[in-house]
Amino acid sequence: MNELRDDVAINRALLTNPALDSGAIAVRGTVFHVFREAGDHDVTILRDGRVTGRFTVAVQPEGAVPQVNVDLAGLAADADRSGNVTGHYAIREGGVMGFAVGLGVGRYAVVIGHTAGGGSRTVLDSRGQLPAGDLFAVTLITAGTYRATNLASQALLPITVSMPGRGEPYSPARPTLVRAGDHGFDPAAAHILAGQSIVLLAETPARFLVAPSGL
Repeated sequence: MNELRDDVAINRALLTNPALDSGAIAVRGTVFHVFREAGDHDVTILRDGRVTGRFTVAVQPEGAVPQVNVDLAGLAADADRSGNVTGHYAIREGGVMGFAVGLGVGRYAVVIGHTAGGGSRTVLDSRGQLPAGDLFAVTLITAGTYRATNLASQALLPITVSMPGRGEPYSPARPTLVRAGDHGFDPAAAHILAGQSIVLLAETPARFLVAPSGL
């Protein structure tokens, strides 16, 4: 006999279709930052403008992994009262760290400072523009028409999301890469299947907003 369970958590953010903003990271959106310089980097996580976590990333010329993915909501839950996160991350020079949100309706931002020579230089503040070389990935789960906007240049990218056809090969893990540069988006339009991702590569500093065409 089937029993109703009361310990199942429904991620209601997946059931809605809000705009996805690289400056306010939420469920279904991921910012990927490229660490271009060796040395320690201080990372600050904010939720709705409030600091929820801090940790350090050691960027090494060799001997470290090329990519680390972190769940901003999980880090916030694990932080102590001062916002410090237990643990230390190491990543290879030129490597990537992905900042995503696994659960909830919070919107997060990431600020990264490169500490060198006794000072700190901001290399990423996702509330503004992503530096050239960084990426913003969004997963679109509902069929329809969308548009991506680079708020730095007002360039527009039409996106069509379709349901997979009967017998059509379907690979949700296969992303579509779109470059965003001085002359707009390349390609100029994108077509994906529901559940697949668009990855927007900032070739120049950019802030991305992806929303249904009606919004």
